Amino acid sequence: MKKVQLHWQILIALVLAIVFGILFPTSYMVSEKSTKSLMRKNTDPVIITAMEQIKDVEYGTRAEFYIALDNIMTADQKKNYSATVAEAAYHNPHVRAVSWMGDLFLRALKMIIIPLILSSLITGVTNIGTGGNLPTSAVRANAHLTYGFSPKLSATGYVNVTSEKNDDLNLYDFERDVLTPGISLLAMPDEMFVLTGGASYSRVKSNAKCRMIAGRRPNAR
Repeated sequence: MKKVQLHWQILIALVLAIVFGILFPTSYMVSEKSTKSLMRKNTDPVIITAMEQIKDVEYGTRAEFYIALDNIMTADQKKNYSATVAEAAYHNPHVRAVSWMGDLFLRALKMIIIPLILSSLITGVTNIGTGGNLPTSAVRANAHLTYGFSPKLSATGYVNVTSEKNDDLNLYDFERDVLTPGISLLAMPDEMFVLTGGASYSRVKSNAKCRMIAGRRPNAR
């Protein structure tokens, strides 16, 4: 059986997730389970009592649910408890039935992060070799500029400049200059979602000069 390539697997998973979301949309409804969840989080009893006014009423979107909260909560109460109440009122039993797969994947991913970072650090340190392989002089400069188009959209431009030089290698005098300009974007279409993206370009200019050792130049390969 021919194996499906990875990019097709990702595309198929995205399409299935979109279809699943369309067929089983999320809604918000204050139920008995929501009340118990708020009590476990030590929510103000006044808030829990106010939630009884909209109990068992289903709202199709988060925005509609927040409008309903405006009628039963003060501005300060909504500022402090709206996110907690919305999380407790989240209602989508179909998603909860399959969410364990995502939770299992994320927990497994977190489980391998620490060993992966540790092994990468150990490998990097062992590949350094002797201290003579490190640059004897280095200059690094970073510049960042962030502009906020709106509270939910911002862009950051940055430039990283690195200049390294090593005059103590056995065979070579090494110089390297790296210029990396780039831009990144951050968008928050909703309180539950954050989208980030960016692009960068690196230009590396290096120069290695062969040294003379005991009056002889080593053979070039």
